[in-house]
Amino acid sequence: MAAAALEGVTIHDDDVVFVGDTLYHEARLGIYSRRPGKDMAARPTYELRWQTGRAGSSSAAVSQPSFMWYRDGWHVGDEKDLGLLTSHFFLRDAATRPDLTTSMKPWQAALDGGWEDVPGVHCLAGAAGRAALVMHEEELDRRLARAASTVFLVGTPPRGGARGLGTYERRPSDLNRRPTYVLREPLAPGDQAGTWCLWWHDQQWVAGPESGYGTKSGYLYCPDAARCPEQAVGVWQAYVYALASGRQWAWVASPNTRCLSLDASAPPGALGQAGQLSLHWACEIGAATYVKRLVEAKAEPDRVEKDSRTGTPLALPLVVACLKGHLDCATLLLDARASVDLCGRDGTSPLIAAAKGGQPECVELLLRHGASLSLRANGKTALEHSAAVSRSLDRVARSVLRLSTAAAASAPIAN
Repeated sequence: MAAAALEGVTIHDDDVVFVGDTLYHEARLGIYSRRPGKDMAARPTYELRWQTGRAGSSSAAVSQPSFMWYRDGWHVGDEKDLGLLTSHFFLRDAATRPDLTTSMKPWQAALDGGWEDVPGVHCLAGAAGRAALVMHEEELDRRLARAASTVFLVGTPPRGGARGLGTYERRPSDLNRRPTYVLREPLAPGDQAGTWCLWWHDQQWVAGPESGYGTKSGYLYCPDAARCPEQAVGVWQAYVYALASGRQWAWVASPNTRCLSLDASAPPGALGQAGQLSLHWACEIGAATYVKRLVEAKAEPDRVEKDSRTGTPLALPLVVACLKGHLDCATLLLDARASVDLCGRDGTSPLIAAAKGGQPECVELLLRHGASLSLRANGKTALEHSAAVSRSLDRVARSVLRLSTAAAASAPIAN
C-alpha cells in the first residue's frame, strides 16, 4: 500500500518532505514544492503538493492548502499567515532551507494556545525524504490493520441524547487513514441498523446518519485525533433537544459517553480497563452477543466494576441489564450464576431496578429465579417502586390526554 501510494510521485530537487508521527495537524504533512519568486528573508517558501495519509483517496492529492516559510524560524501554516509568526508548526532555526536545520530542539505544534513538542516530525529532502514517506505510509497501514473489528459507543448521555449508541462493526473502506464503522446493534429504537456510521473528520470522531458520512454532521462527536475511536480521551458531545436552552437543539457535554473495544486475547483481569468493553457496559447497551463472549471469557457477573475514567463504582451488570430491560443479557448473567439478590452500593437489587425501569419481563424472569420481594432501596420495596413508576406514568398519560383534548377543542372546524 505504501509503495502504491507513492507510485508516480516525484520528489524534485527543490522539494522538501515534511513527515513524521504526530496526531496534530496531520493534513500539513507531505511533499512541499518551492514557490518560484516567493522567497522571504532570503529563504525559499513552499506549498504543499502531495499530502501524506491519502492512500486510496479518490479526491485531490491535497485536502487542505498548506505553506512553509521562514520568520525567526521555520513555520508551517495557512496562506493567510505567510511571513507571519502565526503557524501550526514551528522550529526555531536559522538554516537557509528547512531540511538543513541543525537545532537540537524538535519541531513544535500549536495546540490550545501553546506549543507542543513533536519530536517525531522532520523535514527532509531527496532520497531520505522518500524513504521517510514510505516508512510513514507503511506504519499507517500497520495501524489500520490492527484496528478493532467491533467497537461500542456506550454511556448514559444527557436527556434526549441516546441516539448513536450501540455496537458498531468495521466497514471495508477507511477514511482519513482511520477505521470507519457502521452501527449494527443500536440502543435507541429510532436508530436503524446499517444507517448510522462512526468516522473521523477534521480532528474529531463523529457518529451520525450515513447521509453525513465524511463530514462534521452527526449527533455525537469527540474532539480527539486518536487513530482509533476507543483510544480517544476527549469528552464526547451529544446533540440534544435542550429545554434549558430555550427549546432548541444544542451540543451538550456527555462525559459518561465513551467508545470501547473488545480484545479477545485480553486476560479476564483486563476486562473493563480503559478502552475495553466489560459486562457492565455490554449490559447497558444490550449487547447480548458480547455479554455471552465475556461470560465465556470468565468475566465475573457479580464483580463490581469501576469506571476507568473516574474510578467510581459502576452498577452491577445484572442491575443495569434489568434497569434497561435487556432481557437476553439478564438471562445470560443468571445462567452464569449471577446472584439474583445482590444489591449495588445504593441498595438497589436487580428486582428493584427492573421495577424502577418499568421492565415487566425482567421482573418475571427474576421472580422465577427466586428474587426477594422484601429487599428495600431508599426505604421502598420493588412493589412500592413499581407503584411509584405506575403513578408517574399515569400522570404523564393524563397530562398528554388533557393537552391533546384542549388542542382538539381549540382547532378550527372544517367547513
